[in-house]
Amino acid sequence: MPPSRASAAAWAATAAAVGFLLARIVPDVDGKPLFEDEAVSGLIGARPVGEIIVTTVWDRGGAPLHFLLTHLAFEFDSSAAALRWLSVIFAVGTVLLCYDLGQRLAGEIAGVGAAVVAATSGMLAVYGSFGRMYALLAFVSALAATLFVRALDER
Repeated sequence: MPPSRASAAAWAATAAAVGFLLARIVPDVDGKPLFEDEAVSGLIGARPVGEIIVTTVWDRGGAPLHFLLTHLAFEFDSSAAALRWLSVIFAVGTVLLCYDLGQRLAGEIAGVGAAVVAATSGMLAVYGSFGRMYALLAFVSALAATLFVRALDER
């Protein structure tokens, strides 16, 4: 069944919100100097998987998932840009999940509103291209809220 005009317009507005976010953060991927926290993420993520787990769980503390994803990204490209692109991906995913959450709670307009709020937020503007776990945290938070609402709907 083809989507309705309202649904297509909602997705177009959400895509525009994602485009706005990307226009804000993509220039920072190569344009900003590497910060100390990002360098630490890269150094830990470049280690073998066993060392990543030991370092993040017992030595340093932190989010092992982020470092494992960094390790995976480094399998394809071992640059600071790869570390930052990981954050860009999760920032975009956050906007899409916010749309889904808003749409589930109150319809298409609320979904678009949630996507626009997320895409224009200062949090994603700063951390959407920062090679640390903050965009992943926003993504996982939005995912948890969306899955919770979905579970309530499906009982």
